[in-house]
Amino acid sequence: MCIGNEPNDPAANIITTTDWTKFAEHIKGKFGEFVTNFQDSEQVERATLDYENRIRPSTDATSVRRPVRPFKRPAIPQRIAKLIREKNRARRTARRTGEQAHRTAANHLQWEVLQALLNLRNELWEQRLESLNTVDGSIWKMAKALRSDKRPLPPIHSANNGIVFTDEDKATAFAHSLENQCQTNIDPDADDEHLDLVEETVKEIRWTEPDEDELIREAHPEEIREII
Repeated sequence: MCIGNEPNDPAANIITTTDWTKFAEHIKGKFGEFVTNFQDSEQVERATLDYENRIRPSTDATSVRRPVRPFKRPAIPQRIAKLIREKNRARRTARRTGEQAHRTAANHLQWEVLQALLNLRNELWEQRLESLNTVDGSIWKMAKALRSDKRPLPPIHSANNGIVFTDEDKATAFAHSLENQCQTNIDPDADDEHLDLVEETVKEIRWTEPDEDELIREAHPEEIREII
């Protein structure tokens, strides 16, 4: 929980963007031999600090920091705020008394609050659309945002190595997955003789014409009504 004015703090509204291509070029040759047979926790801490000190200069040299404007939530009109307070008061009264009339009044106020918030959202959306223009390119940005339906792709898992990252490992994971999906399910405990018997019986039933005495006679509606 944050207490204070963090959303409006200039230092808290800065994002950092790193050019990883330049980072890879900048960091070349900065890594030498690393100790891998650590004897105690102090050696691990020193190696970690050394590793961080080699990476941080390259990150700072290839990153750009820029401030972003904090999101300002539109203020709720006083009429809606008053309606919300009345709804909360009615809910507390209904919870305390348990009477049907109080519950009905609380539900009605809840519906009024919902409708008021929906109308407010529609009004703000209309104002946003009316403010778009072609001079600052805002209309094209909005059209692009509404057309795009980008969804984050889930991580790709292999059967044995967990999450894969390189293109080669991803291709191998897809190949193994498709191969496993196209394999025939083989039951080691299956009775082959029984399966053959079932298959032959089904073929015999499908390709054998039934006798006229075995055909089911059509039932008339009157007969069905009498039976019911």
